[in-house]
Amino acid sequence: MLVGDFNRLDYSFLYNPNLQQIVKNPTCGNAILDLIFTNLSRFYSVPEILPGIGLSDHNSLITRPSTITKKARAEKVLRRSSKTSFGRWVSSTDWSFLEMLPNCTEKLNTFNELLCFAIDKFFPLKSYKQHPTDKPWITPELKILIEQRQQAISKDTATFKRLRNKVNKLNNRLRSSFSERKVKNCGNSALWLESINQLAGRSTNRIVSSMIVSGEIRGTQLATHINQSFLSTTNSMTPLSELENNETNFVDCNLTKYHISAQDVYKELLSLKKGKTSGPVNIPSWILTDFAFEISSPVA
Repeated sequence: MLVGDFNRLDYSFLYNPNLQQIVKNPTCGNAILDLIFTNLSRFYSVPEILPGIGLSDHNSLITRPSTITKKARAEKVLRRSSKTSFGRWVSSTDWSFLEMLPNCTEKLNTFNELLCFAIDKFFPLKSYKQHPTDKPWITPELKILIEQRQQAISKDTATFKRLRNKVNKLNNRLRSSFSERKVKNCGNSALWLESINQLAGRSTNRIVSSMIVSGEIRGTQLATHINQSFLSTTNSMTPLSELENNETNFVDCNLTKYHISAQDVYKELLSLKKGKTSGPVNIPSWILTDFAFEISSPVA
């Protein structure tokens, strides 16, 4: 941290991307002459402007360390034994009672409620505190190992060395995995350009100022043309009015045509990406893929 009166000093030589000047208000009349340069600006509060000391015509500055608070985070505990128990529960549960429910909505809601209950039971949330200076790849497992290593420093040299090696290996693996996720799209020039535009604050959205189809079309004519284009995709389908007289046969035909088997559900669940966020019912995607075989029967 560099602090002082920079009235007659050319401080341009201090330019450094990591060095920030944090005084933003005048300190002498309307000028900012007293400056504070630091590379730890996030750890200090905004400087306060106080009256000058004695006969000085410069105001005084005071900055204090920011209050460092630890954020509480929660993650599900994913043990191999918990996954085994969850799979056993899904397989042993008698899902036939779902067929007794009157409609598909109640069946879906009941199934989701039971599945969410089991997920919370077998994979409980474990909270831990995260320091603001923690690296983004730090996990609860690594923090626990670091704590155990620190406790073993003065007690057992052999245990300390063993834990030290485990911490280093896990930290390197997590950091490498984090870096790979960050740069995996660098080979895609379109995504790379989009990320650069976002960083630079440049918008990539193009505004449609006009739409011309077969010459100049405006207002109602343009809306009619768009509607006709959408309707043309269903020209080959039989109108519903012609099916009203034969509704029973139509329903039976479609039930047979669109029957979904457990094998079909199993294939669809396996095609899901584990990294995708969960839907409105908060069922993680990895649950649906890892236990696709067990879940496919009740879903079908």
